[in-house]
Amino acid sequence: MLLVSAGLGAGAAHLSHGALRAHVRAGSVGWMTLAVLAIALGMVNAGREDVGPWQRRARRIAIPLSLVVAATVVGCLAVSLAAGANAWTGPAALAAILAFLALLAALDRAARAVETVPGLGMAGALAVLAVGSALGVSSAGIAVPFVVLATTSIVEWSASPTARPAPPTTAGLVQVGALVLAAAAVIAGVRTHDLTLVESNIPLEIGGIAIFLARLSSGLLAAGWAQSERVWLVTSTVALAADVGLFAHVVFEIGNRRYVSINTVPRWLLFAVDHVTFVAVGTPALFGAIAALAGQESRWPRADALAAAGLVLGLAAAVAATAADSAVLEGLSAAVLGISLLAAVVLAGQRMLAITERRCPHQGRGSLR
Repeated sequence: MLLVSAGLGAGAAHLSHGALRAHVRAGSVGWMTLAVLAIALGMVNAGREDVGPWQRRARRIAIPLSLVVAATVVGCLAVSLAAGANAWTGPAALAAILAFLALLAALDRAARAVETVPGLGMAGALAVLAVGSALGVSSAGIAVPFVVLATTSIVEWSASPTARPAPPTTAGLVQVGALVLAAAAVIAGVRTHDLTLVESNIPLEIGGIAIFLARLSSGLLAAGWAQSERVWLVTSTVALAADVGLFAHVVFEIGNRRYVSINTVPRWLLFAVDHVTFVAVGTPALFGAIAALAGQESRWPRADALAAAGLVLGLAAAVAATAADSAVLEGLSAAVLGISLLAAVVLAGQRMLAITERRCPHQGRGSLR
């Protein structure tokens, strides 16, 4: 889904409305949502063997249910180009996702991952996803609060995925609480068309992220981060601060009547907010989480840094190309961004294969392929 979205996005300026919608949904639902659900399952399953018979049965259900969720989402995306399909594709995907969330809740009764700061953040992110979707809030309306909550959770957990779960600190609770309240303000403001409510989320969002940076920055920036898989987590964290700044600018400028409505916001600025959220914040966090789950050093230690740098530079060039309306710069940025994403996907695929081999030692590499 990431590759489908990126492939469609390379020619976004010339896409039909239906193809553009497929590009957005493949990135937001097909890639981001499915990947966050997978990491959430990894969080409640990580290193937890002391479970009862019911939880063991629930774990066996997780694999087929994961496939059902993925197949439902992909199927809904595939038919979403048809006229009238939106009336049922959204509810079908939401029903599958809610079933998966119920399984996560059942598994967490034994793992108790939700009693940690990353677990609380992930629970908040999934609640935002479920409530926002059930209330009919557009994906654009819940994108920033959902990705911010999910990313802060994923980055903190990925920084030390094998560490013994620690009870939440006061700072951690305040961080998650501020981000959840910010998400609630956005959803309520978008739902009721109340700009004041949407604006009220900005100080909460900034405060929560400031606490997050204060709590984790020293650990993330420890020696060697630029030459290890941790570069993905650092990239996501830096982009997170930039993303909230862009979002705050859009909201406040609409409030100040510089932009009369969302339709008058410059195209390049909306492009920047959307793509920084998904490409620079969410996607590197997910690549970092895959590396953390693999638990091993890459065969190419500098490849992650090169791919992350290419992703950031390609995205920056794409924003500049959109602002300048330059076809040449757009082509160059698409090439850099596409190659960087492909390289990152290859690295992630290698790590996912390693995870499978470690958990299924009786199978050989050839049989897994």
